[in-house]
Amino acid sequence: MIPKMQVDANVSESDIGGIREGQEALFTVDAYPRVEFQGVVRQVRNAPIIVQNVVTYDVVVEVDNRDLRLKPGMTANVSITVAQKDNALRVSNAAFRFSPPQSGTVGEKLADPGSDVTKPPSNISPQRTQAGGKNHGWKMVWKLNDSGDPTLVPVHPGISDGSVTEVIEGELQERDKIIIGTVLPKGERTANQLPPGFGSGQRPTSSRDRGL
Repeated sequence: MIPKMQVDANVSESDIGGIREGQEALFTVDAYPRVEFQGVVRQVRNAPIIVQNVVTYDVVVEVDNRDLRLKPGMTANVSITVAQKDNALRVSNAAFRFSPPQSGTVGEKLADPGSDVTKPPSNISPQRTQAGGKNHGWKMVWKLNDSGDPTLVPVHPGISDGSVTEVIEGELQERDKIIIGTVLPKGERTANQLPPGFGSGQRPTSSRDRGL
């Protein structure tokens, strides 16, 4: 008989709707930080767990523990696969948060980057639904065109893993250069744009620092 172990994962109420029995779950434990264990969701319990007004639900993940490396009481970081696409066109989530410096108008402003757009562009078919039938609208990202200038591009986002997002439809192609940030020359940086402790000036000394 193969030894089994179960992992009790606390899933937030905003994510519990996508959890089903039989889904694949991957997790790591502190004892083996470079090892990824694989399990299967066996139960989604209905009793809510409320801690400081935060509601979570217990999801039981069953895992093969034939090598007995997993011990009772270990802390696990669990990821549950709720959707999967193969050969998907995807962009970094940072692209939806990027906004260029306000140094003037670049072309016609269609919408703020990352914001929802009520209607898709006129030259794109009105395919607006995703898995689950939810309409998440269109969003805007910036890309570099052939002349090296930033251009707003509408995209219809799909599933996301928190780091990258699928592009269902839009004016993007594989190998397009998407802008996710800018790097300023050293001479143009100000103290407010540098991490703490990296400013050129020293902090003024107060009477409290001088001592008595």
